[in-house]
Amino acid sequence: MKDWMKHLLVLLIFVASTMAYFSVKFDGKELLGGDVYHWEGMAHEQKAFYNDGEHDEVSLWCSSMFSGMPAYTVTGCGLAPNPVTTALTKFLYILGDKDGGIVLCSLLCMYALLIVLGCSIPVAVFGAFAFALSSYSFIIIAAGHVIKAWTMAFMPLILLGMAMLVKNKNKFWATIIFSVALHLHIAFAHYQITYYFALLCLAIYLGYLVYSLKRGEKKELLVNTGCLATGVLIAFLMNSPKLLSNYELGQQSIRGKSELTSQVDGKTDKSSGLDQGYAFAWSYGKAETFTLLIPNIYGGESGGELDRKNSNLAKEMKKHGVSIPKTLRMNTYWGDQPFTSGPVYFGAIVCFLACFAMFYIKSKFKWVLFASTIFFMVLSFGKNAGINDFFFHYLPMYNKFRTPSMALVIPQLIFALLGALALNKYMTKDIDKTPLPSKLFGKISTDRFSFSFYASLILTAGVCLLVWIAPGIFGDFVSPQDAAQLANYPDWFVDALVADRKDLASDDAFRSLVFILIAAALMWIFSRQGMVKNRKFVAVAIAFLTLIDLWSVDKRYLNDDCYIKQRAKSETRKPTKADEFILADNTIDFRVLNLRNPFNNSEVSYFHHSIGGYNAAKLRRYQDLIEQCIEPEMNTIYASLQKAKTVEDVEPVFASTKVLNMLNTKYIIYSNDAAPIENPYRNGDAWVVGDVRYAKSADSEMNTLKVIDPSKTAIINEEFKSMVTPFEMDSTAKVELTLSHPNRKKFMSSSQKNILTVFSDVYYKPGWHVYVDGNEVEHFRTNWILRGMVVPAGEHEIEFLFYPDTFVNLTHMSNAIGWILIILVVGYVGYFFYNRKKNETAVVVKD
Repeated sequence: MKDWMKHLLVLLIFVASTMAYFSVKFDGKELLGGDVYHWEGMAHEQKAFYNDGEHDEVSLWCSSMFSGMPAYTVTGCGLAPNPVTTALTKFLYILGDKDGGIVLCSLLCMYALLIVLGCSIPVAVFGAFAFALSSYSFIIIAAGHVIKAWTMAFMPLILLGMAMLVKNKNKFWATIIFSVALHLHIAFAHYQITYYFALLCLAIYLGYLVYSLKRGEKKELLVNTGCLATGVLIAFLMNSPKLLSNYELGQQSIRGKSELTSQVDGKTDKSSGLDQGYAFAWSYGKAETFTLLIPNIYGGESGGELDRKNSNLAKEMKKHGVSIPKTLRMNTYWGDQPFTSGPVYFGAIVCFLACFAMFYIKSKFKWVLFASTIFFMVLSFGKNAGINDFFFHYLPMYNKFRTPSMALVIPQLIFALLGALALNKYMTKDIDKTPLPSKLFGKISTDRFSFSFYASLILTAGVCLLVWIAPGIFGDFVSPQDAAQLANYPDWFVDALVADRKDLASDDAFRSLVFILIAAALMWIFSRQGMVKNRKFVAVAIAFLTLIDLWSVDKRYLNDDCYIKQRAKSETRKPTKADEFILADNTIDFRVLNLRNPFNNSEVSYFHHSIGGYNAAKLRRYQDLIEQCIEPEMNTIYASLQKAKTVEDVEPVFASTKVLNMLNTKYIIYSNDAAPIENPYRNGDAWVVGDVRYAKSADSEMNTLKVIDPSKTAIINEEFKSMVTPFEMDSTAKVELTLSHPNRKKFMSSSQKNILTVFSDVYYKPGWHVYVDGNEVEHFRTNWILRGMVVPAGEHEIEFLFYPDTFVNLTHMSNAIGWILIILVVGYVGYFFYNRKKNETAVVVKD
């Protein structure tokens, strides 16, 4: 069979496997992931604005959450999508739907990398399964983190471009593949994955640098470095609108510095980045790393399902006369994280072969991968490893990201790569029986293969055997959260749950042990000299076993139960009784506050302009406002609700919620099944003030805001003092909202004097422009977070337009580079076929 036919067969295998796994989608069902649900709430305003038939644009400002913020992190759309991105993403979606397409793309990218690295086709298939079917990929798809999964999928393709350069393949195509893969990787905009992967690429490059210098290959090093630099530049320029806009946002988001000062141990703290406790919340436990080998060693997922008949808990419940629910779910997870959707599992055979690679492969490059694996595992420990305190404060940009356990995506790639390279060496070459130095092993005589084989077997199968026989040696199976979560349960209940946790670990340890022993037995049987050709069977068998192993674990977390009918999915977004009441209000604009967890959900944002929302890049100043003012005012409302006999009894409390009033909060939802409370004290869309106070610092701004009445007085930082031209109080002045779009607002003003006007919209300098009768004028920040300006006397039209110059200008450049890249590729292909035709004609003439 020709090679192209073999590759086509592999493609069909990958497509068939993906379709089989996601076959439930053929029944018209859709995945209801938590983050997809939140994203739909965040992006609904942008999508509705774009699809209403009146606007051929995507708003880059989101008015529906946190009183307004840039939409760069909300929607992936731009003013004009890059042609390369558009063409390739459409092709990827043709290969598969949103869920299956991610897995298929991961399979193909890893397969292509291993083929370029010289692996045989069966080994490349094994490596593709090992990388693409790792449990974490499926857990994040189930949770709706599709952007993260897409970003991970392109990591092998980037390494492929680097490998082509090192192997002296066609430099043009190597650079194109590298730049396009990196472009797509960045375009999906999960910058934490990109950050980790960039660190891996840096380690690989430094290893290559040392290797090239030692061999005296300076010219080749310079050429390849130039190609890589060109690829990085192309990818950066094509993504520059999003990258630089997000950088601008990052400086003012919760990932940037707070302008407020706080006292920590007597010292002023104005550190940049996230709060360390918040950033390290999801830290993988050190011993929890054994989940890479044994998935349920720490109980699997929080709220794991137990057998209704055979579990210890079910038996004890029956014994004590307690009814057993139809689905028996308890917190079987007992690790260090607050909760988890499932463990990071690389596969038993994959772990065995990765260990085997470290002993068997002679290449010094393996030490780069080994060191990288250790480094990223340590990063994943977060608060559980003291050195991460140092990294958090001194490793550039590291404190911009949270969830340290995410760093394990890099070992996921490395384990699959090492395992495939080890299997390939075993399959394609004679067994390495080179005697190992007697200094290391004394009188024991051994060779490289035997030592590598048995050492790997002991490190993996040995651990599995210990956990299977005596799971208690790995811990007490008690969670740090048990004290709070199980405090009201009787001792027999807790003891039964702990026994079930032990059984889960023991059962999965036996499961992993069986997979390792089968793979090891096959390798040992066919390890005799002269059986190289027969070892293809071993590679095929191991690939199949790995598919079964990972598939069965993945199905625990992403299965048919995760999908619902499209009609049922649409019903999850039905407005509540409170929503229906608010939607009946025809007022042009106002905001809504849901007292139930307002700052970590997007339910209100789907239907209304919300005081809260769901976004990990909310503005830093707004977060400070939440902590300093909004939450205390919410507590005041809570207290009033507890004392009130009727809704009307609550209304007077809004006279004291001055910050909510200046944010134009008209409705407060206290129950989804009841009409909301209307706030009669809100300031409206815009209002005129007669007094101004200037603040020299952010602390002064915030402290003054807490004591002034924003409906009468404006607080302005002195940096904007020059913009505050002379004004007077005009009691007859009016400023009325006439048009409200996400990226555009219009007001009509009428006054006899120049008036200082405060607008109830969030101030964000990089993008908002204001025009009076078509002429651009200045506006400034007031009341900590809002917009203000001095409006001239008379009748005027005031228009606020969100037009971020950085994004718009760079988008045009990005599109131009994309078209140039396409023209270069088409021209190169045309030139290649022209030359081939010309040479064929020359041969015919010569004959």
